[in-house]
Amino acid sequence: MDDGLRPRDIQARIRAGQSSAQIASATGMDLDKVERFEAPVLAERAHIADRARSTEVRHSAPGRTVDDVVQAAVKARGADPQTLEWDSWRRDDGLWTVTIEFGPDDHRLSGRCTYDLVARAVFAEDDVARSLLDPEAEPATYAAQPAERPRLMSVPPPVSPDDVFDHAQVERVERVESIESIESPSLEAEPVAEEPEPEAARPAPAPARPKPARGKRASIPSWDEILFGVSDSD
Repeated sequence: MDDGLRPRDIQARIRAGQSSAQIASATGMDLDKVERFEAPVLAERAHIADRARSTEVRHSAPGRTVDDVVQAAVKARGADPQTLEWDSWRRDDGLWTVTIEFGPDDHRLSGRCTYDLVARAVFAEDDVARSLLDPEAEPATYAAQPAERPRLMSVPPPVSPDDVFDHAQVERVERVESIESIESPSLEAEPVAEEPEPEAARPAPAPARPKPARGKRASIPSWDEILFGVSDSD
């Protein structure tokens, strides 16, 4: 493929928010070649956006979702909720950025949120998103305050590669030791050999049967004995 860009590389860029046209322009690839691999990733991005929309809003009425709050806020602004468009892309830290666009074509507004899949929580990243997720706040408040960074509730503190290696190595050693403790026989449970019985306790062997003595073979009379009744020894 052109520039050595593999299908998985194309999809990684689309997942990170780039469009097929942007990838084709940056790499010089044919647009139709790039678009061949975009469908499953665009479906994934739409799915993540839908999950963010269906997230329940905390400190609100039970069952009220982000989508419910945003639609009500857009309608309160005098805009048509039918103009709402949701999208998402995956960031390098593993979280997802969710965009919310609405309004007429000549005056589109866009807000950004952070969606944490693990915590199932949505955090506003800019003023527009905050005004949609918290419609009761005054718009002037957002203009006066700097944008707050979202709190990452489920991302652990960064660790060095050495720490990751050490933890993984310790985990493997503990796993091996655990397996050996189950499979290896205990040293205290050595098999005990059977003790020989005392001589007196052993039954005496049965006497061997005497072999019958062989009898002498009967002698066959000679011809003279038959005719004359006299044996050779006479």
